Amino acid sequence: MSKKQILCYVIIFHFISDYAIADTWTTIPDCPGAVNTYPLTTEAYGISNGRIVGRYYDGPNHSRGFTYNLNTQQWNTLDYPGAVSTDAKGISGSSIVGSYIGNSGNYSFIYNGTNWTSLSHPGASVTNACGISGSNIVGSYNYYGDSGDTGTYGFLYNGINWSSLSFPGMNYTAAYDIDGSNIVGIYEDGSHEHGFYYDGISYTSLDFPGATLTSAQGISGDNIVGCYNPVDGGAKSFLYNINSKTWTTIAYPGMPYTQACSIDGSNIVGFYADNSNVYHNFVYTVPEPATLLLLGLGAAILRKRKG
Repeated sequence: MSKKQILCYVIIFHFISDYAIADTWTTIPDCPGAVNTYPLTTEAYGISNGRIVGRYYDGPNHSRGFTYNLNTQQWNTLDYPGAVSTDAKGISGSSIVGSYIGNSGNYSFIYNGTNWTSLSHPGASVTNACGISGSNIVGSYNYYGDSGDTGTYGFLYNGINWSSLSFPGMNYTAAYDIDGSNIVGIYEDGSHEHGFYYDGISYTSLDFPGATLTSAQGISGDNIVGCYNPVDGGAKSFLYNINSKTWTTIAYPGMPYTQACSIDGSNIVGFYADNSNVYHNFVYTVPEPATLLLLGLGAAILRKRKG
């Protein structure tokens, strides 16, 4: 191989490597009519095919759900009929789930774009739906037994049957998202909050290295996103790959607080607080892996060497 050919491959290799670590942050415009002053914040919770759902406040003690289309930049408000407050938290296709406060308590809903259906776990005082994948919904519910025993448990609801989710040995478990049969969420051991991953058979604890708190919020394929508290304070987010078991920190540049809530393919959605403690929503696009390009480059070099 000539020196000129080697130089060309080196240049291409560096170009691909730079591309592999590139990333993109997009700040979503503030929701029209929102009172975006802490603690009245606008928060994006879910994403599916370019549609984002979340909640915003238009006044004290009154939250409203929203959808935002990344392609058309169109906002739509979601209000459960007769509810005091509505929070949209998960989306899959045209189906949206979340929670609302009615005159008699806290409940959850599923909205298909036309009809609203209330969801309440049997025997629960509070039901909180957070994630949806196809016809499967996950969330958490509070249980108060006749004998005085209490607990918070996750649930899986398939439209007909309710199944409880509980990290082994713990009395606090909350499920936040689902993709296929894989579920993520949090559990508490009495002093710390940990993330978890459940594949339908077994639970795996998730703890960002050195963090005092870890919360798994969203899942898409082999990737999990969430947030953690570092030992030096503040809050950052992470991307965790189930297969490679690698952790990557996600922090909006120059901002003290970042919370990643959901992932759909290579797009992560969440919110961050600026230095004035004003919240803004974001989409973070994870770069496509350049592994195949690098392998192709290596094969080309080997063929040249053989020749």
